Amino acid sequence: MPRQSRDDRQVMRLRPLLVTRVANSFPGLGICAVGLPVAADATVVWPVLAPVPVAAGIWLAIRGYRMEVVCSERAVLVRGYFRSRSIPCARIRHLELDTWPTLTWEDAAGRRRTTTVLAIYHDAVVSFVAAHHVAQLKRLRAYINRNRR
Repeated sequence: MPRQSRDDRQVMRLRPLLVTRVANSFPGLGICAVGLPVAADATVVWPVLAPVPVAAGIWLAIRGYRMEVVCSERAVLVRGYFRSRSIPCARIRHLELDTWPTLTWEDAAGRRRTTTVLAIYHDAVVSFVAAHHVAQLKRLRAYINRNRR
């Protein structure tokens, strides 16, 4: 087995269950389902733009499936539908658990910022999914408290 670097051993990944990751892919798959007939009949729209909804749907489906929170020794990486944000641990102020789990932090200029953690939304409809997400949020809160300096 290859030797792990120090950084690889310090990484904690907080991911939704497989059923949730598949469900997170459905918006992108829906866009593909609408875009495929449009792309097949390129006379409906300008032929160059026909594959755009299909490509956007595939991209959104992949991003939805890969949503997670990656906690390393110095930063928290929040992967969402449209972008990923890396937040230094020292700048995180707290984790709010109101309607949506939200990290509140300060940028380099001292401005208050928020980042919503869509991957582990704790008010899930199915109880075993909600229990998993609550456990993941507790791990995230413990990590933040342990690594904030």
